[in-house]
Amino acid sequence: MSPQAKEILGQAISILATLITIVSYQFNHKGKLLIAQTLSTALLSASYFFIGATSGFALNIVGIVRNFCFFFQPKTGKIPYFTGAFFSLAMGIVGALSWQGPISLLIIVALMVNAVCMSVLSPQGLRISILFTCAAILTYNVLVFNVGAILNEGFSILSSAVGIFLYYRNPKKRETK
Repeated sequence: MSPQAKEILGQAISILATLITIVSYQFNHKGKLLIAQTLSTALLSASYFFIGATSGFALNIVGIVRNFCFFFQPKTGKIPYFTGAFFSLAMGIVGALSWQGPISLLIIVALMVNAVCMSVLSPQGLRISILFTCAAILTYNVLVFNVGAILNEGFSILSSAVGIFLYYRNPKKRETK
């Protein structure tokens, strides 16, 4: 396959992944959301593969495994802390093994932080952390020029910002915390 064909295929796959991400936010059932998000992550990983962004490819494979582990683990006790630490370390190791230069630091650090945040923060705290981690991943996507992934991270940032705004706008939700 020619380099141009790989580039076009990678961009098309990432746009499909973004569409799946957008649709997934409409699901009310955690299982359906997980399946859609994992499919989106798998497609993003494939898109990174085709455009030659090795760190994005490898780290999204780890992200798929992380999603399943977080879904099936108990929500209380010490296990979530260990899982977050394990996947943060795994992201660091896989990121180092798939190193493509200083650009890789953006996605490696963001996904390491995200793994910890997913295991220890409340949904509102996770939304706030997403503003920072997605901004770093967005920058990575701009630098490797992955159009669908740029849209995906932009959508995630916007969605988190809206969630934060709605949470702070609704005093009843804040009182129950």
